[in-house]
Amino acid sequence: DIQHDFILNGQQAGGIILLDVPQGLLDAPLEGLFDIVELLRQQLMPDVPPEEAGIVSFGGNQNAFMELGTGPDEIAYCHYLFRGENYTYDVWFNAELMEQDMEQMAQIVASVTGADILPENNQNQF
Repeated sequence: DIQHDFILNGQQAGGIILLDVPQGLLDAPLEGLFDIVELLRQQLMPDVPPEEAGIVSFGGNQNAFMELGTGPDEIAYCHYLFRGENYTYDVWFNAELMEQDMEQMAQIVASVTGADILPENNQNQF
């Protein structure tokens, strides 16, 4: 499977999905930041206009390769990208639905593992 959904009170609060991100963008994440966000929009939110999926915040995370907040004016979605040997994983959350469960969100991100997700590939990039 390429997707797993997180359900909270009957609503999709987030999930894990495999992304198609060229390795070159991951090798230079700051230079390719806007391209990475555009790939997220195209693959996860094709009905959302580009201006509504812009970067609101970005940075590192102690567990993930990259942490992104996307939305038109404020963070609508939190994305945690994990760089695997074979795949790029996006662990994402609907910020509005998860704002009361930030600790649970952090626990989920900290628990992400995979055969091709190596800690040395997911060091803080920022």
